[in-house]
Formats: sequence, C-alpha cells, structure tokens
Amino acid sequence: MLLEVERKFCPSAAGLITCNAGSPPFRQILRHRRQVFRDVYYDHGRFLRNAGVWLRRRNKRWEAKLKVGGDYKYSQFQEVKGKTAIDAAIAKHLQGLISRTGPRHLDLPLFLGACRIEPVADIETMRDSWTADDEYTIVIDTTDFGHTVGEVELEHNHPELVQEDAKNDMLKQMDQKIAVFMQRYAWAFPSGQCKGKLTAFFEWKNRATEQKPFE
Repeated sequence: MLLEVERKFCPSAAGLITCNAGSPPFRQILRHRRQVFRDVYYDHGRFLRNAGVWLRRRNKRWEAKLKVGGDYKYSQFQEVKGKTAIDAAIAKHLQGLISRTGPRHLDLPLFLGACRIEPVADIETMRDSWTADDEYTIVIDTTDFGHTVGEVELEHNHPELVQEDAKNDMLKQMDQKIAVFMQRYAWAFPSGQCKGKLTAFFEWKNRATEQKPFE
C-alpha cells in the first residue's frame, strides 16, 4: 500500500528552489528531468470525488488516489496504480456500483461505461520536480490552461495488513515531517492561497462557458 501525504504551496519562489539560494539552503537538492504528461479524470458528476476517489488515466495508464485524511491543501492519500489494484480500490469504495456490474473481476473501461462514468477533465501538465534532503519531493506543475501550483510530497510503502490505527499514525507522522520541513525552508514555500489543478480546471472551464457568446 503506497501512502502519500502532500502539502500545496504557491510556487512564487521557483527560481530560488532551482538555485538553492535561500537561507538556510536545502542540505541536498537534486533536480529531475522536466516531465510533460496528460491526465484524463473520470467521474459521474462529482460522485467519485465526493466518495474520496480520484480516478484518472495518466499517459494512458490507469491510476487512482483514495483520500484517507486531510483537506484540499494538506492531503493524505492511498495511491493505487494498475488495473487489478484499482478494481479492488473501486470495489471497496463503491460497493453499490460494483454490485450492479456483476463480474467479480472487472474490465475497468466496461465498468466505467456501465456506471455512466465519463471523462470530466483533460489536463496537460508540465512538471518540474526536485528531491530535497534525500526524501522530500517538491513539484511545481504548470497546466495547459495557465494554472501553476506547487506540492511537497512524502511517500511510504505501508504493509497491507496492518491495523487502521497504525496507518493513521504513519500518515500523521508524515504530515508532521512535511510541516517541519516547509517551516525550516519557509523561503521556498511562501504562504498564500493555492488551488489544486482540478479545482482550478473547473473554475477555468466555468469562466470560459460564461464568456462564450450566444450562438
């Protein structure tokens, strides 16, 4: 089970991060190759998101993020990749929908069609990323509709069979570590309001719809 904790930030100090020019500087910073990827998110209205499931295809590979704690800015997820694992995750969160589809082992595209789950967002992202102090991932994402957001992430592979309390304790420890890290290097993570890519996408889409002239 891959657990992920992330905190968003306003990436106005991207240049300082790139040069490691703040005080105190990161003890270690490694810049990764820039990535460009396409995410297609699936939902039925807001059904999946309201259930704490974010289902997407990233460059044609199925992925799911299951919310297990936090809020829009300080988030805790179980991250699932691959068809079999995602089938199981959807089955756990959406038993009502699964029972109507019948098969024990689902064909995910067939499941999506049967439940009337459709693409709701199509986002291309350019990602700059770094590994700082050996374990923290810093990412700055810029979307094709002009939104930019930063995240600090920690990941941990957690045994599947441990008790829920142990998992929650681990998530809390991970979140506290990120909080201390961001406070130590506050120059890199300016305070301010920030929005996730999906929230910003739907706001952008609504504005575009409102501004569209009547035909």
